[in-house]
Amino acid sequence: GKNRRILATDKTVKILTRGTGRIEALTSPYKRSFTLGTLELEMHPAGHVLGSAQLLIVRNGRRLVYTSDPCTRNTPTAETGAPVPCDVLVVPATYGLPRYRFPPHEEVFAQIRKFIDDCLEDRATPVLIANQIGTSQELMVVLGKAGYRLRVHRSIFDVAKVYRDLGVAMPNSRRFQGSPAKDEVVLFPPILRKHASIRKLRKFKTALITGRAVDEGFVLRNRVEAAFPLSDCVDHAELLAFIEGTGASEIYLSDGDRYARGATFL
Repeated sequence: GKNRRILATDKTVKILTRGTGRIEALTSPYKRSFTLGTLELEMHPAGHVLGSAQLLIVRNGRRLVYTSDPCTRNTPTAETGAPVPCDVLVVPATYGLPRYRFPPHEEVFAQIRKFIDDCLEDRATPVLIANQIGTSQELMVVLGKAGYRLRVHRSIFDVAKVYRDLGVAMPNSRRFQGSPAKDEVVLFPPILRKHASIRKLRKFKTALITGRAVDEGFVLRNRVEAAFPLSDCVDHAELLAFIEGTGASEIYLSDGDRYARGATFL
């Protein structure tokens, strides 16, 4: 964005600079303390996407944690996040309402595989729509290892190349160009869900992959054939458990007001 200097893990910097070249950054590995002026700092895994971090800030014995969306589940594409003990916590509440309860990833992937198999049996191209960074790479790992062949939009594929360079294997995936074969799965980001390349497909069915899929009527409002609640963020119950695990007595919620309309649910 507009940030000219950032504090990040080296993995985050590699993802951010995949197509733009240089960025001024102070990098640090996880769990290594360093100082900036009067502040003692230390980064910990957030679990949201590969390289995402929580920042522990200590000053005069007071501990504050500022984190990106945490994820405390084990995933094949990111470090697992865990609560960091602190006095003050600043955390996103992206899925902060009680209705957001996500099924286990194994169940969701079983549903996604059934959707794909049903599409292929119907001779329709399965088109999966998922966030460019995070969820898309998890889909590439799990579906690729299950034997599905994926054709991936360039913006997702470029991120996946960084993941591969950092040791995350993603078999059976290639960049989307031309027309997919009859047994291939297409993966595009949400902003391009109505792209001409998709509309040109002879026959296709679309599924949205997002935590929003737990909302009633989500499929109807978005005019897609299916939606699956796969997310790289904590759900409501996991968020509360994460907050409790920090032991923080002062809590600030960010980013969730678009959906949660405040913090009254806490």
